[in-house]
Amino acid sequence: MHQPRHRGAATGGLLGKVPASPAVRRLVREHSLLLKDIAGSGKDGRVLKEDVLAHLDQTSQPAAPASQSLPDTQAPRVEPLRGIRAVMAKRMVEAASTIPHFHYGEEIDVTALLALRERLKPLAEAQGERLTLMPFL
Repeated sequence: MHQPRHRGAATGGLLGKVPASPAVRRLVREHSLLLKDIAGSGKDGRVLKEDVLAHLDQTSQPAAPASQSLPDTQAPRVEPLRGIRAVMAKRMVEAASTIPHFHYGEEIDVTALLALRERLKPLAEAQGERLTLMPFL
């Protein structure tokens, strides 16, 4: 007898997993939920972002009045870098700590140069040209 190739959320999907996108799975993890507890409204019982948000609305407790609420002091969640991002971060730290860094600065008095430019400016304008500092540099 022929069996269907796909199964809905009630049976756990193709490989016993509830069908959902990686972004939805991440959202479920962030809120410490179980994907199997959320009813999927997408094709073949797929759990959509809207399903997760609706589930959160249903299970959330009423918020405390504004006068009693405390500021959110929970630190942001830090996730480890993986793959190419981890390698790139490692190389950037290596470069910053092993490549010699220096800064060079010099002060130059260009008063005479500016005076020369002002004297030559009328000659350049007579020829239809604009005299900037670039030709001097």
